[in-house]
Amino acid sequence: MSVLRQELKSFSHACEVLLSDYSKRPLDEEERQLIVYYVHELNEKLNHQPSNSARTNAPTLAKKCGETRMRMHTKQLQLEHGVLDAVIIGEFELSAAQSQFVELLDEAVGRGATKLLIDGREITGKLRAFERFLYGEFAAWATLDVMKQHQMRLRFAYLIHEPVRDPERFGETVAANRGMIVKTFEDKVEAVQWLHGAG
Repeated sequence: MSVLRQELKSFSHACEVLLSDYSKRPLDEEERQLIVYYVHELNEKLNHQPSNSARTNAPTLAKKCGETRMRMHTKQLQLEHGVLDAVIIGEFELSAAQSQFVELLDEAVGRGATKLLIDGREITGKLRAFERFLYGEFAAWATLDVMKQHQMRLRFAYLIHEPVRDPERFGETVAANRGMIVKTFEDKVEAVQWLHGAG
């Protein structure tokens, strides 16, 4: 079964629960937005229209989920032993994180790096599930586009701490389900070992 069909089956089951009389509690605003997003994406796929409108509007949707925050920025960027190591600091904000991810992809292509270590231990903020979903999906599609265009294979390790790091790895799962080779870590040595294929 393809990834899309697995997700569709899970989504269909969730809709059945939602429409039944035994739903335990009303949906909150974030959950309603996620359902609207999924419905839009499914509609695009069913109509065979590969539109990026939902992804393009992700920053706009994210702003509805929370207040504007201090912009993140890259504190340090270096290529060491074949790994592009990017140290990111500041308070998490979805549109800034997405723009920054694209910049890191450009840097990887320009430097010929296929392994990226995104060190976000100094990133602050509490991410909503919807933001994790949108970032994970955006990162995956952006990565797949670059890999296809440049015929290269990219591998990502995120070094982050809670609460930015989700113990349940929701964002990581979203990205991995879409074909991105990615894993989150608390320890830098483990992250680098995994990037080199030792983990």
